[in-house]
Amino acid sequence: MSRNRLYATGQHISVVCSHPATPLAGQPVRVGPLVGVAESNERTDGTTTADFGPAVYSLSVKGVADAGNSAVAVGDQLYYVDTDVGTGTGFLSKKDTGRYAGVALEAVGSGLTANAAVLIGAGFGVGQANLPSGFLNVSLVAGGAAGNITVTGVAVGDELVSVLQFTTAASIATLANRTSEYSVTAPNVINNTGGTASTGDQLLVVWVDRT
Repeated sequence: MSRNRLYATGQHISVVCSHPATPLAGQPVRVGPLVGVAESNERTDGTTTADFGPAVYSLSVKGVADAGNSAVAVGDQLYYVDTDVGTGTGFLSKKDTGRYAGVALEAVGSGLTANAAVLIGAGFGVGQANLPSGFLNVSLVAGGAAGNITVTGVAVGDELVSVLQFTTAASIATLANRTSEYSVTAPNVINNTGGTASTGDQLLVVWVDRT
């Protein structure tokens, strides 16, 4: 056996948790993208003994996904969202905008919160928060007066990469970078009130889906 191996599994590891601020024994915890369960309260030196699995724990689970209430079935992937876990007394859920936590071994009804068996540290799920960046999207849309421009799929919280104005739509003659003039102000809307009008032109919109 190699003499430099420190642990045989992900159990009983002393770490400084990224979240929650003050872990308590039995609560889900996160270290960067890695989700486990605290085996001890946080000590005075800021460390907590944690188990990153694979192991089965009874944890609070809510039947909700990013789009709304959604029943949890056996085998569903569960995720750790900081604002849902809160101080560690919150819940895991099907919100894949969080960090992958494990697999549900018991069902939870839609919109309900209950303790359920969860296999921590096993499976192949990847939450959006685990990704180094979001998904790149490109859309060519009709220009208009300065103000709201419809871009189907963009959402508040997404990152605009570029907004390029082609003049004109019928016969492209020039290209201008208008990215600095725009922001995402509502679902499916980018806005440049007070900026350059693009009536009769086309806009090539590139954004990163971070929601």
